Amino acid sequence: MQTGFVLETIAGLNGLHTIADTSGHGTPENFKALAEAVDIVFFGLKLADSEVHKRFTGIDNRLIRANLEQLKKMHTPFVVRVPLIPGITDTDENLTGLAGWLHDSPNLERVDLLPYNSAAGAKYTAAGMEFLPGFDEKRPINYNTEPFTDAGIKVCIN
Repeated sequence: MQTGFVLETIAGLNGLHTIADTSGHGTPENFKALAEAVDIVFFGLKLADSEVHKRFTGIDNRLIRANLEQLKKMHTPFVVRVPLIPGITDTDENLTGLAGWLHDSPNLERVDLLPYNSAAGAKYTAAGMEFLPGFDEKRPINYNTEPFTDAGIKVCIN
């Protein structure tokens, strides 16, 4: 939504190392311009299944997937970051689906699996809202790296 401002800011940084941290949800033109302007992209992926993605985020993931496919064809290196939400994004099925999206990505440096941050609920309380996550926050996280390693993708647990 602020691509013009971000691109103008990057241009004024006089060669400093730059990273775009994005969900990948934006117009293909804006996404490409941003990815070309930075040194590396941190690309957050959550859910491989479009309907499940829509259920939990309010939007399907077709645009995100299209921008990921565009990024895979570029020369800009990228890191995929997957927040592991118990029973939602950490399922073997989801991780296998995401690995399938990434198996043929020559500019992918690694996948970072990020543990669920239970502090998120405090933000709702501070805003006077009730936090109803729709999943069991206390369920142990599934740190299954095999779908990625089986696809030849370097994976890190952060």
